[in-house]
Amino acid sequence: MKLALITYNTHHLKTEQVALGLAALGQVDISFFALPFKLRPARAVQFAHRPDMADGAHPAAVAAALEAPFTAVSGPQALPIAGFDYYIITGAGLLPAEFVDATAGKVVNSHAGIIPLVRGLDAFKWAIIDQMPIGNTLHFIDAEADAGKVFAQALTPVFETDTLSSFARRHYEIEIDMMIGFNRYLTRPCPATDMAKARPARKRMPRDVESGLARAFDAYKTRYAILPRQ
Repeated sequence: MKLALITYNTHHLKTEQVALGLAALGQVDISFFALPFKLRPARAVQFAHRPDMADGAHPAAVAAALEAPFTAVSGPQALPIAGFDYYIITGAGLLPAEFVDATAGKVVNSHAGIIPLVRGLDAFKWAIIDQMPIGNTLHFIDAEADAGKVFAQALTPVFETDTLSSFARRHYEIEIDMMIGFNRYLTRPCPATDMAKARPARKRMPRDVESGLARAFDAYKTRYAILPRQ
């Protein structure tokens, strides 16, 4: 299977984890395509629900270790539209319509929320605030954000002993595992996504809303936690 891994041209933890996981499975031919990365000022948050992506290796170093091709492209318009079975997104902004249309059904993205109930940024935090089920979704991208064809979803189990940190860690690890094993989901049945239930894609969570996250998580555990057998 020929895979094109789309990432940023900078140190990136998710890229490192997914690439090494895919390589460990064997029987895959990975090529790296790195998009320009613009460093933005760090946002002040009260709770970091994902690891710092900058703690990862540079994709060029990972590619070298795997003896895989690495190409730093000038922008998304320079991504190849043919020659690969699937494209795996580990880091990218919006991709041009021409690329999306030409690669329909081949570009795999992960979303850290249950599509269509939780879409957009900070999905983990918004799901807790809104008391929605928390899980990860694999889908093929299309022109609309977090709205392409879904082919895999998995709820993240929460336990009554969880802290926000332990729950966020588990949620992220499941996302990585699903990305690495995306191929195993392609032939499994997945319930049809009812976009009639879709909620609008959210923006970053404001600090005044985030201040209620810990209290909302206590309520979330009361509602969803898996309790030990008596």
